[in-house]
Amino acid sequence: DYTYTERGGNVIVTGLANANVTELVIHDFLPGTTKPITEIREQAFKGKNLTSVVIGNNVTKIGKQAFQNCNRLTSITFLGENAPDFGNNVFTNANITSVNVPIGSTGYDILSGYIPNYNSCTKNYQIKQGETYTLSSSLVVE
Repeated sequence: DYTYTERGGNVIVTGLANANVTELVIHDFLPGTTKPITEIREQAFKGKNLTSVVIGNNVTKIGKQAFQNCNRLTSITFLGENAPDFGNNVFTNANITSVNVPIGSTGYDILSGYIPNYNSCTKNYQIKQGETYTLSSSLVVE
């Protein structure tokens, strides 16, 4: 569902492979490999029609404006115990109403400065580390 490049053993997610994708899962590892998906590039999904995003455990950085102007984006799920580093304006003009993070995770309180209307978002801390999370019938993080 997404495109990527490799640099120094790191995988950098660069955008969508199919412009029609609305539900995005960035896996812990590239499917069929042991390579982690470690960074989301600046403006990688800017202005796309995403509605839901799941960000795997191995993502350590989300570049500036990565999800800016994704005005249909309402749900974001993080699977990592530690929040990634966020660039500026990552979620500007997104309409996120639901934020999901793992139980016992750290660093996600910073999202209040990145997600417009964060205080009115539904926050779910029920996802457990290592648990399979199904976004839809066709997209599963394993």
